[in-house]
Amino acid sequence: MNIKTLKKGSFLLMSLFTIHTIILAKIFSFEFIDDVYISLRYARNFITGNGLVFNPGEYVEGYTNFLWVILISPFANHPTLAHIWIYTLGIIFSLATIHLVYKLGGKSKTMWLHHCAALLLAVDVSFVFWTTGGLEVPLFTFLVTASIYSLTNELQKPRKIPLTPILLILT
Repeated sequence: MNIKTLKKGSFLLMSLFTIHTIILAKIFSFEFIDDVYISLRYARNFITGNGLVFNPGEYVEGYTNFLWVILISPFANHPTLAHIWIYTLGIIFSLATIHLVYKLGGKSKTMWLHHCAALLLAVDVSFVFWTTGGLEVPLFTFLVTASIYSLTNELQKPRKIPLTPILLILT
């Protein structure tokens, strides 16, 4: 199987996932899970200078997803832009995860495995639901998958500065 065929297969999977996501998001009415608003509140207070707090003056860590709070912070003061940004991040991280699963499957001796694994992930309703749920699940899934992918590469060809521990720390 050549590179052109692999890229074509990957593009088709990404297209399928995007269409599937849009259809399911329409069914779910693009509703965020309520816990995303906790992260948004921390992000809003963070960018307005109050610190990473739910209420100004109350220094309690109530978020479980530091990196996600930081990533959604740029648009936290603009509800519409924040929603678009969060959906966009979810889709980007999920597409990247599907792509890594596709590439991981391609490392096996069974050539069709990368298509099957990525396809099953792309059409999985729970995967798509969490993609559009607004929480840090797509980021976490991507980081874990990227760690596995990086580790498989580093076991074959070690790097001076290994990427796997950095990805795991971000997780």
